[in-house]
Amino acid sequence: MYTNYGAEDIEDEVDPMEELLAQHRKEKKALKEKALSMKKIAKSGNKQKQKETNAEIERLESEMAARHEREISNLKVRQCTSVLLNIPSSFGKLIFVSSFMLCHQIAALASKYSKILKASLPKGGVSTLTLYRFHRIIRKPGISAEALLFCLKLQKLQTLKFNILTFRKHL
Repeated sequence: MYTNYGAEDIEDEVDPMEELLAQHRKEKKALKEKALSMKKIAKSGNKQKQKETNAEIERLESEMAARHEREISNLKVRQCTSVLLNIPSSFGKLIFVSSFMLCHQIAALASKYSKILKASLPKGGVSTLTLYRFHRIIRKPGISAEALLFCLKLQKLQTLKFNILTFRKHL
């Protein structure tokens, strides 16, 4: 005799997206069958009826495609929302504080080495290459060139060019 041991565990692990996609495949298959039957009925030699049937089939297919897209996007939003609700509120504060401290360290080093930096800065600002040079100059093991770039991105300076004095004023 066959018994289903652990069937509840397997059902819990089923991905809701997979279930939704399987349901969509079934609906598409059912619509294809319905379209074939509608076409067979309309093949009685009446061209006007065939055109109306084809238009009806296209309308049904487009409505189904739009509904499927809505359902998929709604499911994605629900999944993202549930993930965000599970993140503790202190997580964002932790990231903000650590990035703020990193920016302060970089600003302190920039003021310490401002003469060297001013000599190596192009007139428009700092390029990525100059940031790597700055990293080599300060030789601080705790701060990498990637950390400098990350700090720039935190300050929403998307061009990756900034003026050291302006950067220090923001802190």
